[in-house]
Amino acid sequence: MVKKIIIADINWWISLVISRFENKFAIILEMEILEFVSCKQLETEIQDSFKKQRLQKFLSKDVMDTFWISFRQWNKNVDIVSNISICRDPKDDYLLALAKDARADFLITGDKDLLILEKFETTIICTLTDFINKYLKQ
Repeated sequence: MVKKIIIADINWWISLVISRFENKFAIILEMEILEFVSCKQLETEIQDSFKKQRLQKFLSKDVMDTFWISFRQWNKNVDIVSNISICRDPKDDYLLALAKDARADFLITGDKDLLILEKFETTIICTLTDFINKYLKQ
């Protein structure tokens, strides 16, 4: 069985923690047909977001420890070697470079600057809802 390679943007990882690992994203993380990939830049962006005051009320030490252990189990780390600069928001270019270097099938995001692209090389860029409704049901 060939697994689909998936990149999940930061918003899905944050929502996973806020929901205490009980949301639609948590369900697809456990699907054996999917392989999630990440990179150092994505981890750093997640860590920086967790430091923001508005998220602190959701982030006990136990929740954070569980998250980082799980994150590293769910994701295969990929070193980015490509240099991409096409996104409207240059901060998001690393996700496209990750998509290229990991040969990702999907980039799941809620970011309009990425969603407007719809596809980058062989990677389909879509929301979680579209991924579930259009691509998991095939």
